[in-house]
Amino acid sequence: TGIGKGIAIELAKDGYDIAFSYMSSVEKAEIVKKEIEGLGRKVLAIKADLSKISGVNEMFDEFEKHFPRLDLFVNNAGVTQKSAFLETSEEIFDSMCNLDYKGAFFCMQRAAKYMIKTNIPGSMVVISSNNAKAHFADVSVYGSAKAAVTKLAEHVAIELAKYKIRVNVIAPGWTET
Repeated sequence: TGIGKGIAIELAKDGYDIAFSYMSSVEKAEIVKKEIEGLGRKVLAIKADLSKISGVNEMFDEFEKHFPRLDLFVNNAGVTQKSAFLETSEEIFDSMCNLDYKGAFFCMQRAAKYMIKTNIPGSMVVISSNNAKAHFADVSVYGSAKAAVTKLAEHVAIELAKYKIRVNVIAPGWTET
């Protein structure tokens, strides 16, 4: 949905075959899948819980069955949940950090390993947020998780440069989805 849907459709318009993950709505995933198929592109929708390493591995295992290469990986999976600092529960903290940061880390790792294995000088685009640098109330967990993802991308870029894999960050602001 939202930013991810827009990215998938625009990349398909630019000639990319697309694999995308979704977590909950099969119906919404099917709508996006049909739109991309209508553009004449190969498309694979994979239901995955990227907050867990097992979900990351299942998604990439399924992807690798259908695609012999990975040229571009967009890390867009994330959840935004406002919560006042003094009222934030462990459940809220874990739900955002496990998907927005841990999920990003292990998705980028699997994507890089596949690019290296198939000798692809690929590219990764990490969707962060302006909350990584800006300061707003009720987003202490989300903002710090996105700051961590931004910093992660900077370190990963240095380590993957020797494989000719580029890593860039986009930090959008509020987006109506």
